[in-house]
Amino acid sequence: MIVPLCLMKKIDSLKYASVVALSAIVYICVLIYGYFIVALFTDYKNIPAEKLGDISYFKPQGIKPVFKTLGVIVLAYTCPTQFSIVSELENPTMKRICSITYVSMSITAFIFLSVSYAGYLTFGNTLTGNILLMYGNNFYTQTGRALLVLMVILSFPLMFHPARVSFNNIYHVFSEKLNNKSEPEEEGQARMNETSPLIGSHEPDSALLEFSQQMVTMEHEVDVPMSSQRFYILSAVLLAASYSGALLLNSFELILSIVGATGGVLISFVLPGFYGYKLIASDDDVTKRRLETCSPEEADNGLFTSPLLKKISLFLIVWGLIVMLICLYSILFE
Repeated sequence: MIVPLCLMKKIDSLKYASVVALSAIVYICVLIYGYFIVALFTDYKNIPAEKLGDISYFKPQGIKPVFKTLGVIVLAYTCPTQFSIVSELENPTMKRICSITYVSMSITAFIFLSVSYAGYLTFGNTLTGNILLMYGNNFYTQTGRALLVLMVILSFPLMFHPARVSFNNIYHVFSEKLNNKSEPEEEGQARMNETSPLIGSHEPDSALLEFSQQMVTMEHEVDVPMSSQRFYILSAVLLAASYSGALLLNSFELILSIVGATGGVLISFVLPGFYGYKLIASDDDVTKRRLETCSPEEADNGLFTSPLLKKISLFLIVWGLIVMLICLYSILFE
């Protein structure tokens, strides 16, 4: 099932698989809610005594377990990114973007917190990484486990597609440098002449000229090419590497923790902090002109001009790197 889905060239082709995966998530959430409610009304008689543990409402089990779990939480909040939604908005004002962020994150946080609390209050400190393995064998739990497998199968191509594109982009950059396929000097000079003022009685502003050149370059940008041969080679290599990793590792929680502590932290903390520090309250004339050109109504928005947000962005970079190191240490050296 995974191979043909991963060989689809457009991620839009996976929209029906996404609906099935979301349905599986809904069933698993309802299953966890249901077991918790039944446990409350039956005084936990539906849970075997050996699987019932102590419940700690305030005191954690230790520093390492906290940071080990933090990697999973970061990964959970990494998945519902806003970039694709923002890029498809017809009128992407900051007010609309913030509204979408607040609503979507509130719904996501409610689902994550309610499911995690329901699972923890059902089993206590004996809870393992995969809660579905804690329940007894019956039709409902077996269905939930089957749907979890189906969800992973159908979600894998959704992550495989951007991964393949990223590897292709990396390959393209290195091949361009190795083959010295840089823009000829004559063509670059011609493009500069196209952006120069018609009246040349005075020297043009260098920042304005650089900005004009960048805007022309942006207009001529195209997607990084991916030939059919490279498409299938990259797909085969990535699928083989993924399958080998799946055979060698047997802890689902370990994988989620490591991915969350590395890629999740980078995407959620480090890169947003870097972009914020680079772009917010920027002194660069080219950046200011680009903002004013692309979004003149939002150019004076406090989110783009606040020195405090710029400092917070720097703190976010440092915080993300510290969290990454501590999480990896807690995961790999239990």
